[in-house]
Amino acid sequence: MTATLLFKEQDETRFWQYWREVLDKTAAGPRYSEISLRHWNFIASDEKILQADKSFILLQNGRPEATVYLPILKDKPGVAASIPGDFIYAPRVANSALEKAVFSEIDKIAKDNQIDKIEFQIDPLDRHVTYNYLQKYGYVECSILSYLIDLTTDDFLASCRKGHRYEIKKVIDDPNVEITHTDNENSDYNMHEEYRRLHYKMAGRVTRPKETFDQQFERLQAGEAVLFGLKYKGQYAALIYFDVRAGKACYASSVHDRELPALAFGHALIYKGAEYLKAKGVKFIDTEQPGSPAAQFGYYPTEKQRDIALFKRGFAGRFVQNFRGVKYFTNEAFEKDLRIFSAKYQEVISRT
Repeated sequence: MTATLLFKEQDETRFWQYWREVLDKTAAGPRYSEISLRHWNFIASDEKILQADKSFILLQNGRPEATVYLPILKDKPGVAASIPGDFIYAPRVANSALEKAVFSEIDKIAKDNQIDKIEFQIDPLDRHVTYNYLQKYGYVECSILSYLIDLTTDDFLASCRKGHRYEIKKVIDDPNVEITHTDNENSDYNMHEEYRRLHYKMAGRVTRPKETFDQQFERLQAGEAVLFGLKYKGQYAALIYFDVRAGKACYASSVHDRELPALAFGHALIYKGAEYLKAKGVKFIDTEQPGSPAAQFGYYPTEKQRDIALFKRGFAGRFVQNFRGVKYFTNEAFEKDLRIFSAKYQEVISRT
């Protein structure tokens, strides 16, 4: 059996064709969407930290069997295979017999491109993964927890925290509130633009280019996202994006208008989103980070982020492992991360 590599930089059209084939074979979730990858690359390019993209497809006898997203970012003083503010989602391997070969090729690329470290995470929505297989290939364990909203419960609302149930009912029963959604069947660009407007308003500045918002709308039109919006007295007060693929969903982003009354709009929007997604066959929603409640190696939540994580846990669901691993190729990169961990964890100790 002959295995060959096709790099994205060699033939981007064929690369994406094969990428989609492997995603379908492996029932990959929304974080593996082509639009997600282009989104992360755009952000890295905009921040002027994208040095190269060594993403590749492994083909066996001409058939695509594995995909690897491998952007190389400037990470002073060296370079790292990672994405801005997060870890790369791990390779998708349709034929498990090729897993070792895939990670061997990744190591070769790292050495050829003088990469200092690689950061991978395993999608928490891959419920069949029961252990951190990254350790088999020399990755340092640095897993955290992820919180999944569980849509398999008979009565989702009754399974939520008492305070959440109260706030959800209060908002939904308010005659001043109107909740709508837009997806690929009724795509509404004006509603999406309200999301972008509130995103900027909430931050008090332009946080990212319009192109990244256009990519989100492209995802919506492709049937890989849904946007829920809540109007209060006819004015948009809050909006939430969910990303969807292969019967899996992620709570991707939310915004609200700080000038309107401080009501629990987010509670109601997540609830309505959960109802919609459950009807589409989704069983779990990954609430994404921040979700893990405590500092770990490579993960240092602020007090605000811990509060956000607490809010997410008010919805019916459970903790699962967000398996992660880092592989170091230089002592300098390892020592740098150790210094950061030491400083950050000393802050944790000082608060206890």
